[in-house]
Amino acid sequence: AAPAPYLGDRSAYYGGSLSYDIYLRYTDGVVYPAVVLNAGTMSLYYDAPSPPLNIWTSLSIPLVETGWRVSGSQQPATLADFVSVLANLQGLYIYTEWHTGADDTNLDNVKLKSGSCSFVPDYDHDCDVDVDDFGDFQVCASSPGISLAPGCEDKDFDADNDVDQSDFAVFQRCVSGDGVPADPNCAD
Repeated sequence: AAPAPYLGDRSAYYGGSLSYDIYLRYTDGVVYPAVVLNAGTMSLYYDAPSPPLNIWTSLSIPLVETGWRVSGSQQPATLADFVSVLANLQGLYIYTEWHTGADDTNLDNVKLKSGSCSFVPDYDHDCDVDVDDFGDFQVCASSPGISLAPGCEDKDFDADNDVDQSDFAVFQRCVSGDGVPADPNCAD
C-alpha cells in the first residue's frame, strides 16, 4: 500500500502515469490486477500480463481511464469514475502477487508523474476550466476593435487582436467545472 504522501486529492495526476520497477521470481503466467486505486466507495484496477522472471522490469501504468476497470462490476472505467477516484485517493496498491502459492518479488523506484495540463484555456494548469480560469480570462476582456493588453494573447481565440464576446464563446465552450478534467481540444 502507498504511504500518505501518495494519497488525497491527486486530480493533477490525471493524464500522467504510475511507474515502478519489479523483479519477479515466480509466476502463473496469467493476467492479474497490477494496480488498484481506491477511493473508499469505489476501486479501479488495471490488469497487466505477468512481468518476465528473474529480471528487473520497468512498468508504466497510464493514469487515464483507458484500460482500467471498476472493481466488482468489471465494467470499463469512465472519465467520471477515474476523476472521482483520483480526487479522493485513499489507497494505491501495486500488486506483487503473480503466483498462486509462495511469492518472492522486489519492487523499487515507485513514481507518480502528474498529467500535462498546459492547454488553453486552463490558465492555472490544474486540468480543469473553472471560475479560476475565468478570472484570468476576465482580466483581459475588452471590446471589439480594442487592442489586446500585453500578456493576453492566449485569450484571443479568434486572433483578431482583441478579447471580446466571440472569444468568450470559445472559453464558455471549454468550461468543465472545478475538478472536472476539460477537453484539451475544446478551443480548437
